[in-house]
Amino acid sequence: MNYMTQFLPPSQRSKTQFGRRRSRLRDSKQLLIRGFAHNAGFAGLLCIFVLLGLVTGCDNFSKQAEERAKAAATDTKEILLAVVDSSSTKSLFVRGVALAIEEFNNKHAIKQTLVAQYYDDRGKITKARSLARKLARDEDVDAVIGHLSSATARVASIVYDRAGLVMITPGATGTDLIRRESKFIFRNIPSDEIFAREAVRYIQEKQYKRVLIIYDQAHLTRSLAKLFHEAIDDANDAIGDDVDIEVTATRFYPSWEKDYRALIAKARKEASFDALFLSGTLPQAAEMIKQFRAMGVSVPIIGSIELDSPHLPDMLGKAAKNTIIVTVFDPEHSNKITRDFVRRFKAKYGKEPDTWAAQGYDAVRLLTEAIIEGKSHLPATMATTLRLGRDWQGAAGKYSMGPDGDVIEKDIFFKAVKSKPSKPSTAPEPTARKPVVDTPDGKSGAEGLPAKAMESEPA
Repeated sequence: MNYMTQFLPPSQRSKTQFGRRRSRLRDSKQLLIRGFAHNAGFAGLLCIFVLLGLVTGCDNFSKQAEERAKAAATDTKEILLAVVDSSSTKSLFVRGVALAIEEFNNKHAIKQTLVAQYYDDRGKITKARSLARKLARDEDVDAVIGHLSSATARVASIVYDRAGLVMITPGATGTDLIRRESKFIFRNIPSDEIFAREAVRYIQEKQYKRVLIIYDQAHLTRSLAKLFHEAIDDANDAIGDDVDIEVTATRFYPSWEKDYRALIAKARKEASFDALFLSGTLPQAAEMIKQFRAMGVSVPIIGSIELDSPHLPDMLGKAAKNTIIVTVFDPEHSNKITRDFVRRFKAKYGKEPDTWAAQGYDAVRLLTEAIIEGKSHLPATMATTLRLGRDWQGAAGKYSMGPDGDVIEKDIFFKAVKSKPSKPSTAPEPTARKPVVDTPDGKSGAEGLPAKAMESEPA
């Protein structure tokens, strides 16, 4: 992949406070209570509490939060991280995490050793929820790094927050992840609101005037498309009466669909456009791009960060031309920290790190910096120190944390995707694809990951 010049960093204006803070669970509770209000006897009340438990599906983790804090306050030899990957999307995430852990332990910055257990939520909400409950009940787990999708991170974060367990997700961009009442939930990636706004600024700089929006009708990709459209409206309002960018059409497709020719033909017939914004996920979005190109559409296609995969050039082939992906990592950046990370990663694994390797690496580094700065791995201390973090330089650029746990002032890049000739790789496949187990001699497990790594629980 070839990287274009760095675009402007996200605006530093205050974030919008989103109104959709109440979940459907809370609404369901209110409906249940109203339904039983006329039968408020003992049996009726009992039914209410039983049904509320079924709706929420959550335990009371306040005891675990207290026990976790007590365990962290003791003189321990290890700090235990749960690293949650997703085998539904191939990436080098766990390799970046493992490199950061290895480097931190080699520096002996604290008396404890950082130890990781590796899990797989498979990109499924039910799996993520059950795994989160399992980790929340283990008071020895000090923090969680992972849950790469917004859907899995959101359901897991509710459990972790109640259990007093610090979580940093390197990949969840959904605007509803960081809640006002959250105390222990963080991410080191911008939200979809920021990505949408920066994509519009990129389109303005390139002077594209007519934009077609295509999105997968799944909730998160639909939400990003909506935010992108709103960002265009805001940009147009800011310049007065003249319309700077016109959305000529908006089209969606179901996740299960594979043939998009009818949709493309209709869009071409009904609207003219000189750029296309695609909010989707792989592999469907790659197929969408290929079919657009096959039908003669050569305009720039700007894809969301969900398309940022080292496999995308091979998936697209010649259709990669004029395809741009929004991202947070440029391995060719002149920043010394970035260059050193890329060099060490390639020396260890024999290949260039992808975005998710850098994000995983930086998530661990953010946590360890908080432990060093706060002189403690107590959950409350780590969380407070993370929120105070400012201008920290990582492999994927500069980080500052807002008071709500959201990353702010993060650089965003626009990456031109170019097909590359295929060649056999001598490096092994990413570690997270196979369960990692303890080794009897206490040495590193599979792929050089730390010992004491654990196989993910069965489905």
